[in-house]
Amino acid sequence: MLKQAYETNLYLEDILKQVNIGTWEWDISTDNVTWSENMNHILKGYSTKGKIKTTRNQCVASIHKDDFDFVAKEFTNCIREKRDLKIEYRIVWSDNTIHWVQNRGSVIYSDDNVPSHMLGIMIDITERKDIELALDKTNKLVAKQNKAKSDFLSSMSHELKNSLNAVIGYSQYLTGAPNLTDEQNKFLNVISRSGEHLTSLVDEILDLASVEAGKVNLKIERVQLRGLLFECIDLISITAKEQGQSISVDIEECQNLCINVDRKRFIQIMLNLLSNAVKYNRPCGDIHIACKQVGDNIFISVKDNGLGLSADKQKQLFQPFQRLGAETTEIPGTGMGLVITKQLIELMNGHIGVESTPGLGSTFWIECSCA
Repeated sequence: MLKQAYETNLYLEDILKQVNIGTWEWDISTDNVTWSENMNHILKGYSTKGKIKTTRNQCVASIHKDDFDFVAKEFTNCIREKRDLKIEYRIVWSDNTIHWVQNRGSVIYSDDNVPSHMLGIMIDITERKDIELALDKTNKLVAKQNKAKSDFLSSMSHELKNSLNAVIGYSQYLTGAPNLTDEQNKFLNVISRSGEHLTSLVDEILDLASVEAGKVNLKIERVQLRGLLFECIDLISITAKEQGQSISVDIEECQNLCINVDRKRFIQIMLNLLSNAVKYNRPCGDIHIACKQVGDNIFISVKDNGLGLSADKQKQLFQPFQRLGAETTEIPGTGMGLVITKQLIELMNGHIGVESTPGLGSTFWIECSCA
């Protein structure tokens, strides 16, 4: 039996050695510590053969001076509070290089409930910590760059909008003035329409900058779905009729349900999907709105029978300024509506997706909570 236990212990020690995990045992009453072979390599950078008898003072000598008080406090607290130890801290090797370790331990109590020993393991986590610190540094840099970009876009957009308002205002004021030829009035109309298009672009840049900077304040509330959808349909119906398009609705399954959204932003999302369905549809095409409930969520879809999108174009849909070839047509747009729509629906803990077949049309869907 003793031989079997001894062989099992050797087997476990060999496994721990292979995965570079060190084991330690601290006799609290004598302050003596027993290390496994791996501990010297983890704490000092070199290997030894067999177990090592040492003292607690020698063990803590390698702890980084800025982490020393924290480590000592954690050992004391886990004994006093009768809980396991799990801490990460820095150590300094004899060559003055800094390494990270994770230390775990459990307190063993005597029959009279007095702390007797502490058993634990130690792992070198330097590689993981280096990756975490590099990622943290990168994330902070990206956040700083995003803030600088958003601040620049916001400042630039306000300046552009002020100038564009003057261009639009004066062009509209001059349109139809006496002594202007038809060609001059045509030019003024082009200036006015171009100014309005640029103003729309600036508005969407401001909206996108606000979302990316986290400056969008949402008021999530329970809103009756049917009334909200028909409000959106009413706002887009005139534009659809001008294109000879019909809008059909199938919301029987969900018409008595409420969704948890920001009312203003939900209308913005639906109007973007509906206006896209109108703009990119066939002449005299159809637009179909449908709802279905799946568990605690509602899926709302907007389907058109336009030209549809290839798989490659679908991958580019939610990227800024991507109009997927529409920029060569007379179809108005900036290529940012879906980007803003995606970010807004995700801010409301929802999702957006698309299904499309070239030549048959596209179906955009959003998912909202109704719980």
